[in-house]
Amino acid sequence: MIRGPFVYKGIRRAFCEIDGKALNVGESYYLVTGYGRGNVSTLHDRCVSTEVKLEATQKPVVSCQNQTCRKLVLTDDMRRLGKCPECGTKASKQYLLMIENNLLAPTKLVVRKGKLERVPN
Repeated sequence: MIRGPFVYKGIRRAFCEIDGKALNVGESYYLVTGYGRGNVSTLHDRCVSTEVKLEATQKPVVSCQNQTCRKLVLTDDMRRLGKCPECGTKASKQYLLMIENNLLAPTKLVVRKGKLERVPN
């Protein structure tokens, strides 16, 4: 999942995962998260392709990972209930379904020519 754009405020030192350069105060950046805990990457605005930038949103919703449901649910409801309010799939099972969905997805995020892009899986 990719989120952003955010503006770097310089509170904590951050480096771009693609080119390894430090972010400057006031510079635009994106956060890329994968499955697993603590897998967060910071990327410069220039290191993300335009196609992927268009997908980046800051919606307070998550998608249910159950293939029969796939409804967009408010993040707070999912966190509070610990399950999908639509189909009842528990949060612990959703994590495993997310990994399965990512492996079977038609596209994936990769770094090509110094840019984060979507390619066929």
